[in-house]
Amino acid sequence: MKLNDLPAYLTADDTRERTETVVSVAPALLELQGLALREARFDAAATAVLADLARRLGCSRISLAARATPMDSARLLATSDGIDNDGRLLAMRALCDAADEALERDEPVESPAAEDGVGNPRAVALGALLRADEVRAVMGVAFETEGAQRAVFLYEMRNGLGAPARSLARDAALFVGPILMLKSRLDAPLAERARDFIAQRTAGERRLPTSWLMATVIGVTVLFGVLWPSTHHVVAQARVEGHGQRIVPAPMDGFLQSVAVRPGESVKAGQVLATLDDREAATTAEKTTAERVQFERQYRDALTREDAAATEIARAKYEQAKAQDDLAQSRMARSRLLAPFDGVLISGDLASAIGSPVKRGQELMVVAQSHAWRVVAEVDEADVTSLVPGQKARLLLAALSGATAEFVVDRVSPVAQAADGRNIFEAEGRLSDDLSGLRPGLRGIARIEAGDRAPLAVWFERASTALRRLMWTLMA
Repeated sequence: MKLNDLPAYLTADDTRERTETVVSVAPALLELQGLALREARFDAAATAVLADLARRLGCSRISLAARATPMDSARLLATSDGIDNDGRLLAMRALCDAADEALERDEPVESPAAEDGVGNPRAVALGALLRADEVRAVMGVAFETEGAQRAVFLYEMRNGLGAPARSLARDAALFVGPILMLKSRLDAPLAERARDFIAQRTAGERRLPTSWLMATVIGVTVLFGVLWPSTHHVVAQARVEGHGQRIVPAPMDGFLQSVAVRPGESVKAGQVLATLDDREAATTAEKTTAERVQFERQYRDALTREDAAATEIARAKYEQAKAQDDLAQSRMARSRLLAPFDGVLISGDLASAIGSPVKRGQELMVVAQSHAWRVVAEVDEADVTSLVPGQKARLLLAALSGATAEFVVDRVSPVAQAADGRNIFEAEGRLSDDLSGLRPGLRGIARIEAGDRAPLAVWFERASTALRRLMWTLMA
């Protein structure tokens, strides 16, 4: 027999003439159980089962409600026509009241009472669901589920049920309802499952409300979290620098003539970075070279004549001219600024300063090594006492898509620096991870492991320090 071939349990018409269709209840229950097990989610399974059961019994609506403990109110879980939280708030409240009333009874309850005596004529909440045109009879069947949780099927009908239909209604609650409730528990959020577990474990005459139990659990968890020692992290802004940096200064007074590289570009050892105006140095070098050649010729002539006095004088003049020529040639060579090693130019954008004068010793460019990096963390003065060399840390760089790198604190600066209106101390460390894309000047967040401490102790220390500073300020 197929599911769609089963006739509905319609038992009466408007003239109250009953015509019962007698079918076996067992096949219908198997069909309903298979429908409940076929769906993976509770919402889909409950809606399908309740809709099919409503078709079989000729009900206007069938609802499923449950409560975790006898002290809780019933909660509507599903209906045969779906739950509309926006448009049927009053109907949902009436259904929950009727479910509470049905859950208090050990036997099925109906309103109005059936002719065979089943039901209670004082079922007030169920009677409130009666409507002249749509619902003329209401029946509630409560059942137990795993963990002593109680649920109820509420049947809203246009006419009363006959004996076979009433039997199917009761058996459907007893044999199909627990399957739906099991799916409901499996699909429930973790917090709700924990609440139901606690409520079931504390069931008894002196149990506490679920809200009190949940508040106690949350309070104990929070208290454990703030008192139990854990790794204390010092968080600070950090920047990436080259482990070895070299300043390229102006070797002499002059004027900037050309610039070959700009910040961010890679350079090789001995590569020309920029040049100074060397016309004056070139003129001087030509003069000293000519003098050197002249005095060298005089020195050779004196040696040929074998005149000791003339030879000594010529040799002295030649050595002097040679020294001056070497100095001039050195000044010519120093007019070119060369890279001291392979690395990256991190500062010194002089493209717009061509032709401007420079002073001897003036910082023009800075070159950093490209194969070794260090991290400089800007630690607030309130946290510097927690840092010592050797502590492990991690660096998060936003420019590298959230990539992190490990480093170890090598040195903590003993001198404070002023930055953004506060005093900071620099904690330096070398990166142990080789991240692609690292460049000098990248900024991020450093988390330094500063030992195991309870969060409450850290908060208390900071609060007491702030309070002492406030008192000293007020007493000044």
